[in-house]
Amino acid sequence: MQLLKTADNSGYIRIEEQCGAAITLSCDNDNADIISLYIPEEKRREGIGSLLVSAANQEVYNRGIKTMEANFSNNIKGMKKLFEKAGFEVSDNAPICSVSMEKLLASKKIINTIKKKTDKAKFVSFDMLKMKQWDTFFKLISGQFLMLTSKDITRFSKKISGLVYDEQGEIRAYIFCTEKEDHVNIDYLGTSDSGDSTYIMEALKGMVNNLIVSGKNQTYPELTAVCVNDNATKLMKNVISDDLEVIGMALRAKKKISDEERVNIEIYEDHDDDLYYEWDREIAKVPMQANIGLKTTLYRDKNN
Repeated sequence: MQLLKTADNSGYIRIEEQCGAAITLSCDNDNADIISLYIPEEKRREGIGSLLVSAANQEVYNRGIKTMEANFSNNIKGMKKLFEKAGFEVSDNAPICSVSMEKLLASKKIINTIKKKTDKAKFVSFDMLKMKQWDTFFKLISGQFLMLTSKDITRFSKKISGLVYDEQGEIRAYIFCTEKEDHVNIDYLGTSDSGDSTYIMEALKGMVNNLIVSGKNQTYPELTAVCVNDNATKLMKNVISDDLEVIGMALRAKKKISDEERVNIEIYEDHDDDLYYEWDREIAKVPMQANIGLKTTLYRDKNN
């Protein structure tokens, strides 16, 4: 088996096996996140996944990073066993909820939410944000438990992701959505004011409105959501639809890399700019967490 590594200056590393299997990492000074792990179906159960994880282990260790994490759905067969075998501690992270688009748009709750007008809050989608608003937005998320970079933001749908502002122009809520093959996924739904549900409701209302206006509700038959705590799950059911059901669990795998785990796997480096461009675009197309559209670390609130 021959491994080929491509890396860029922003901390992304992709290691690919000659059959097309690949693992993609996002690295900073302290931690590495596995954001994509793909193995062709006909090549599974041949040890390629374990090889790629070991290669990632080696690359991370060589960079002086001692912690590696991954988020994935328990619906992906064999993934939990793969990470546990590689020495990761795997734990429940967040429930994955789902509702059909038909039921969503027919829900009395969402209809009433859309009809309800407020002068207190305003939803602005990503494609309508100005540069100054982007600067304020990044300052906000840097102070919260959202490990997002500008590169992560580019993967969210510009039409149905957005921010909610109050009368003073302060950001009070946000909703980030990704578009998958057959569904739209709510990756993040949060607020800077947990005591007032008005802003969260406005974020959900803005997302649904833009789904309809952009015609994306006819493109995707299903809406899914990763709810980072129990309160978020209740909120989704209370505001969106009683038909929202939990279809799976997002799992979190984490390990500390020690000196004893050092491996010696031969990895060839590639500096082909065209190849880098291609794999960079592919990150969002074949994510390990295909069932949930999760791109960054989720932090489950243990107090809720």
